[in-house]
This record gives sequence, structure tokens and C-alpha cells, in this order.
Amino acid sequence: MRRSSLGCAGLVVACLSPGRAAYAQTATLVGTVHVAGDSVRRLRDAAVALDPSDRQTRTDSLGTFRFAGVAAGEYRVRVRRIGFEAVVMKVVAIADREVVVNVAMMSSAQAIATMTISGKRIDFPVRLTDAYSRMRRSTGYFFSREQIDSLFPLDVSALLMRTPGVRVTGDGRFDFARCKTSRNIHVWVDGARWTNYHGFGGMDAHTAVRDIPPSSIQLMEVYSGVARIPGEYLDDACAVILIWRK
Repeated sequence: MRRSSLGCAGLVVACLSPGRAAYAQTATLVGTVHVAGDSVRRLRDAAVALDPSDRQTRTDSLGTFRFAGVAAGEYRVRVRRIGFEAVVMKVVAIADREVVVNVAMMSSAQAIATMTISGKRIDFPVRLTDAYSRMRRSTGYFFSREQIDSLFPLDVSALLMRTPGVRVTGDGRFDFARCKTSRNIHVWVDGARWTNYHGFGGMDAHTAVRDIPPSSIQLMEVYSGVARIPGEYLDDACAVILIWRK
């Protein structure tokens, strides 16, 4: 299979694959998603949809995705990820070709919103409105930027040991009372899941939080039971840690 390469940046970009007609009936679309202006910074767990079709996938740990067996024709690749502007790209799948799509995503504007919680005014990035709304409703256990600054924790485990239902050992590992295995403790960072998908790929929860300095965290949400986990983060989890960085 021959390969065609496309490079795109911006919110809406049209990309058409060059080449001559081929004999096979299907093509393969492969792509990489990265931060605009920094091709080394790949974006994992970005949602990728191929229209018009029902096919969807997410980028892997290297920021790549793949659609095989695509009928020849014109499509739109839609890419979304929390904290970044959505990207819509026009591509042409050419029979017997591997079309390479290069998606550059621009960070969302970091506007500041204000919320009053128990008489206290809190300023935070607009992108975290949903997270701060959950904190206002007290659906989980939360560590705000102000709380973290006052506690001077050495690592994320030092925060977790303050959470009801969580036990932290001397080596920084932790477990939740309601979880039979650590494989079902999910860690999300800035809207991207860093831990295992049904036991395959990604890191375990302890590794995922180990190198995140508390000083970089704007808000951390901890959900120690299935009934409290927000639906969009539930999947096969028995406990969830959501970390939102500054």
C-alpha cells in the first residue's frame, strides 16, 4: 500500500490527498495528534471520529490513531480533546493508499471564571467549570489550589492519605477500601485517561500520579465509590482520581 502524507494545523483545515487512481477498493487513514507549534508534544486519548460513518476511536499513548478498511471517498476527520479547540479536517481516502493525517490542536483560551463556594470567592480557568461545579455539589472529595498550597504535600499520595476510604503505604502506593484490585482505580489528567483500559495499555494508578508535582495541580477530585463517580469517567472503574493542572 502506498502512503500519502497530509499536514494540518488550525481549527478547520482542508487536506486533500494527492495521487493517482488505484485498484483496491479500500484505504487506510493513519494520523498523529499533537499540540500546535510543538509536534513533539503528542496528545493521548483525543476523541477521533470519521464522518460520514459511525467509526470512532481515541489516540493511543503516542498520540496516534488508525482507521483501516475505509472505502474510497471524501471524509471529515473530527478531533476533540478537553482543553483544546476542536479540529475538523477534510480528507480524501484513495483506494490502495495509506493516507497520513497530521492534526495540530490549539489550546483553548485560558479565560478566568469566578465561583462563590460557601461565601468564598474562587477564581479558576473556564475550562474547569464542570470540575468546580462538582466541587460545589460535593459529589466527591476535592483538593483545591488553595488547600494544596496550605498543606505543602510532598506528592499526590500525601493528599490521598487525607481522603476517607484510601490507605497509603510507606512506599507511596495506595488502595481504596471499595476496590478489590488497583487495576480498577482510574487516573485522569487534564481530561485524558492515563491508566489501563480493561487491563491493556496505559499506566497503573500509582505510576500515573507518582511524577505529578502537587504544585502543578489546580484541582484534584477523588471518587472512592462507583455511585459518586461522574458518568463520563465511570467505565470499569471502582474509584477515580481526576487531576486538573494549572
